[in-house]
Amino acid sequence: MHRNEGAVRRGRWGETVAANHLRRRGWTVLSQNWRDGPRELDLVVRRGPTLAFVEVKTRTGYGDHTGGHPLESLTWRKRREVERAARAWLGWYRDVRDGKEEVLPPPPSAVQAAAREPWPREIRFDAVVVRLEAGRPARIEHVPDAWRPGWDRR
Repeated sequence: MHRNEGAVRRGRWGETVAANHLRRRGWTVLSQNWRDGPRELDLVVRRGPTLAFVEVKTRTGYGDHTGGHPLESLTWRKRREVERAARAWLGWYRDVRDGKEEVLPPPPSAVQAAAREPWPREIRFDAVVVRLEAGRPARIEHVPDAWRPGWDRR
C-alpha cells in the first residue's frame, strides 16, 4: 500500500466517525465527500436553521507530525478552498430546491428532504478533530464556527 493510501483511508474513516458523532447530536448529514472539481467538502450537515460545512481532521496520537493541534493544518489556503466548494454546494442545493431537472450529482434523499425546509438562517464553517490512539476509542472534538470567510487572509 502506498503511504498516501493509508492516510486517505484514515481520513475517510475519520469522516465517517465525525458524521456519526454529529448524527448522534441531532445533525442531519446532507453530503459527505462532496466534490466540485478538485475541491471537496468533507461533510455538509444541518440542524434546524443551521447549515454547517465541516472540515474533518483525523490524526493518530496526541499531536500531528509537527506536534501542534490538528486544526493548525487549516491554513488560510485550505479554508479558502473549502469556502469555494461551499459556494458551489450552495448553488447545487439551490438548483435542487428549485426543482431543476438533471441536477448533477443527483441529490441523496436527505438533501431532497432538507430542500423542502426553509433556507438555513445560519451558514457556518465547523471543524471536527478525530484523534486515534492505539487501544482506545476515538476522541472527537467538534469546533462550531471554527472560522469565518475572510479571516486570516494573507
